[in-house]
Amino acid sequence: MPNKLLLTFSLMLSVCFFIKAQPISKDSLVIHLSFDGHSIDSSGNGYNGLANKIIYTADRNNKPNSAAYFNGDDSYITIPNITKLDKKLSQFTLLVTLKPENLDSVTGNLPGFGNRAAYEFLTLHRLGINALNDFFFSQIRASIGSPFIWGSWQNFVSYIMTWCTGNVHTGSGYGKDTSLISNKWFTFSLVYSGGSMKIYHNCELVKDLKPGFYPSVMDLCGLDPLQISLAKIPDSARVYGYRPFKGIMDDLRIYTRALSEYEIKIYAGDSCKPPPIKIIPKINIVYDSCFPNKVTFLDATDLKGLNIKSRIWHFSNGDTSNAISFTKTFTQLGLYKVELEIIIDTNTIEKVIDSFVIKSTTFKKFLLLKDYEVNICTKSTAMFNAFGGKFYEWKPCINLTDCSIPNPTVVALNNETYTVVSTDDNNCKDTAQVKLIVIKDDVKVFVPSAFSPNNDGLNDDFGVLSKNSLLECDFSIYNIWGQIVFKTSNQFVKWNGNNTNNGNSFVWVLNYKSFAGCNTNSLKGTVTIIK
Repeated sequence: MPNKLLLTFSLMLSVCFFIKAQPISKDSLVIHLSFDGHSIDSSGNGYNGLANKIIYTADRNNKPNSAAYFNGDDSYITIPNITKLDKKLSQFTLLVTLKPENLDSVTGNLPGFGNRAAYEFLTLHRLGINALNDFFFSQIRASIGSPFIWGSWQNFVSYIMTWCTGNVHTGSGYGKDTSLISNKWFTFSLVYSGGSMKIYHNCELVKDLKPGFYPSVMDLCGLDPLQISLAKIPDSARVYGYRPFKGIMDDLRIYTRALSEYEIKIYAGDSCKPPPIKIIPKINIVYDSCFPNKVTFLDATDLKGLNIKSRIWHFSNGDTSNAISFTKTFTQLGLYKVELEIIIDTNTIEKVIDSFVIKSTTFKKFLLLKDYEVNICTKSTAMFNAFGGKFYEWKPCINLTDCSIPNPTVVALNNETYTVVSTDDNNCKDTAQVKLIVIKDDVKVFVPSAFSPNNDGLNDDFGVLSKNSLLECDFSIYNIWGQIVFKTSNQFVKWNGNNTNNGNSFVWVLNYKSFAGCNTNSLKGTVTIIK
């Protein structure tokens, strides 16, 4: 029976092991230790490791000084106070590449698993005053087990535990022959997403746990700082069979997103060949509700975290673009075609063609008001009337009864041009203008108080006198009994004094309007006929 191996994981996080310098998006990358002669975090988040007695050696590609060697005793790295992981996460991936040395059985009391060692290489835990308690109740504990036989199981096992609900825990693992692991490089990837857990050994999917098996990542408890310990365990944990990891670790990374299977296989490197990439380009075309000739184009392709080598849009009118999203304005009506071409890292080229129609080249006109002029006398009032919109704003807000209604009343004091800005249900805007021209009503009107109709050529008739032509003129003359003796609507027609048998004193009434837009003026008086 071949040798076996045990890998232990606690709580619900995703683990991934990968090879350096692979093309993967840095989106949601929280920690990246490349071990290139140091333990500095290159993610940009500043989660640098604190190294103790680490020797930097060749990595899996034989590049010198590019991996960290742990002696299995007192060499370790700690990454303190990882605040960005100290919260519930719906997705999580942890990536690392390992080369364990000489997995051996160790006599101990490892409850439930017999006398064997568990070589601890990664622990994500609180840093409190009780180191053993922090170790056992860590968010994640990752161990490679020494060879053992348990029934028909060939155990390379992961356990994921939660203690926020008491001692309830969940766990899972998979079996691998120790000869496939000991003194050999391998990648291990654990990917959590929305309650499901996928475990990869190199490029092989060895576990696919459906939602409900694990609690939500991370269902954390406790308030002490969260840190990662690499190959570091409390001395008090040794009695239970735990030992610090001995071997080489290369390129540790943690993401707060679930890496795709394609990315996992890319990181597995030479152990597998990634499947051919098949992407389906997708174009979203959005018309502007206010300006029908403005169209927004969006590359809605699902790229699954892949890097784009190039993107180019081709339009039937010859225009091009490389943007993910952009807006174009078209000046000609008609049917247009657009092509989106995407080239990814592997030089895979995919194309899609779509079409769109430009039905108008002007903005949406909805305001039922055309520009016009209003001529009005000083201090007179007029009402503006706008229709078709939902909201209104009149500018300038001067001498108006209300600047936010469609039909405000204006008091004519000065010449002014008013603009109404109206908004419809789609938040489109339309405008119109009303030009207010103020007229000064300075026309002078004179009516004599007497005349002598004796045909001597002097003051023989009686009527309205004005140097200006009146727009309206209503002139009436009454006798002492209130009877009309003369009436005209023509300012130039005069009364010759007929119908004077009833006296020589009369009352006159004049209603006149000087200009269009002016109010009607009223005058009255008396006139005497001199004989």
